[in-house]
Amino acid sequence: MLLLDYERSSDVRLLGLDLDQNALDGAQKFANQRGLARQIELRRADAWEMDLNAEVDILTSNGLNIYESDNERVVSLYLKFFNALRPGGQLVTSFLTPPPGLSDESPWDVNAVAHDALALQHLLFVQIVEVKWSSFRTHSETRAQLERVGFRDVTFLNDRARMFPTVIARKPS
Repeated sequence: MLLLDYERSSDVRLLGLDLDQNALDGAQKFANQRGLARQIELRRADAWEMDLNAEVDILTSNGLNIYESDNERVVSLYLKFFNALRPGGQLVTSFLTPPPGLSDESPWDVNAVAHDALALQHLLFVQIVEVKWSSFRTHSETRAQLERVGFRDVTFLNDRARMFPTVIARKPS
């Protein structure tokens, strides 16, 4: 969000939440470099415990759900997002879809995947860095979770390989 041009939108207020103080410090530094210091507020907070009540028009979150394997916790996260949005507000998030070997419902376009790069990514992220994201969900699971908490007009924007789609969902007015 800090890369967008706000020159004609000086009334835009940006609010960032993260548990990682280093991430917040980096965001503040970048906002300062971009001339956005007056438009940004950063808070150290857990997304599952945030207390925003219809305060934002657009909420973005890219990644939290891929670290969480418990579907009920993901639903509770989406409920927090829903409650943080003003009526008519939109959530922009993303999720990991299951690879073909894990699910018959895998949407992956294997022809769009660079298999050498995929093998290298697996080696780097899973075996060396030991990342903890491995929570895959289908489009239908994600839609159901979002609609369960009240979101409507759920739209998916797939990447070329349909591995890490973006989803936009609206809170009814």
